[in-house]
Amino acid sequence: MTLPFMFTPPPNGEVLAQSSASSATHNLAAGLLASVEGWSFPLALLRPLEPLFSEAQSLESEKYLAGLHADHFLGAGILPPGGKRLTPLAWISLDLYHHGQNPFAEVRGGCWVPGYPSIGRGRNLLRAAGLADSSGLGSLLAEIGFEGAPGPALYFNFHYDQPEADCARIYVLDASVRRLHGFALPCSALARVTVK
Repeated sequence: MTLPFMFTPPPNGEVLAQSSASSATHNLAAGLLASVEGWSFPLALLRPLEPLFSEAQSLESEKYLAGLHADHFLGAGILPPGGKRLTPLAWISLDLYHHGQNPFAEVRGGCWVPGYPSIGRGRNLLRAAGLADSSGLGSLLAEIGFEGAPGPALYFNFHYDQPEADCARIYVLDASVRRLHGFALPCSALARVTVK
């Protein structure tokens, strides 16, 4: 399934050519901004989202999104460093089906942190991404084209110990608007992240 979206590439970015591959990951990746400052859009950010568009089961190692179902693909891209963001940042956003309850109640796996973590690697990863508080997240959402502040019920899921994934990932479930955002930073960003 091809999921179209619009984006404006930054001046120092390259655009990924359309893919003829049949997998959902490649269809999601078709037309994405491919690289900024030498870092390519990580397919690891997309793979866990494939089952959200079908009845397929989640991959064993990626079942933290089990139970969620996507309604609309809202967009994706990769942003250069700037402002509070220390490294390039890949992003993808989805609307979730509305079942009349908090989508966090539908999640059947993974370790989710309610609200912004106050300490630890997750907190420092958010700092590297420029997302350490609601104003940072709100600014980023405005930068990628979403109006309004993030909701008060946010849940975070972190993946930074997977060197084969070529990125460190953050998934944010905004329960108030039933939206899922995924963010990824280059693995090199982890070298700058130290627990304080």
